[in-house]
Amino acid sequence: MLKTSAVYNWVQLKLKTYFVSNPGCASLNLKLLSSLIVGLKEKIIYIFASIKQNIMQTINVKINIDSPTGRRLLKEVERHPKVAKIEYPVPDSLTGEKTYTIEEVFSKVEEKLNNHYGTSHKLKY
Repeated sequence: MLKTSAVYNWVQLKLKTYFVSNPGCASLNLKLLSSLIVGLKEKIIYIFASIKQNIMQTINVKINIDSPTGRRLLKEVERHPKVAKIEYPVPDSLTGEKTYTIEEVFSKVEEKLNNHYGTSHKLKY
């Protein structure tokens, strides 16, 4: 990912190159150009900050589901699939074999059903 200073420097160089190569463009003076660059820098910083906030931060949690409290916690986490993703441990009998996620299984089922019936339905899961 580019840093804000790198983008700012690139834009500043491009603007200066444009005005040096087009000396007839006298409608924008140097003071106006510098204020445009400062405003652009603020916008770039705002964009990068908003992108940084949208990146999901994750933690790993182990819940003992042998107890009623652990099962209740697991059910509560399962109710929020947009913000929480649960990864179950792979049993020893499946170690080394190809396993599929729920998304992969549903996409294959979707593909087979649509091919068989000649439709283009999307399954909700």
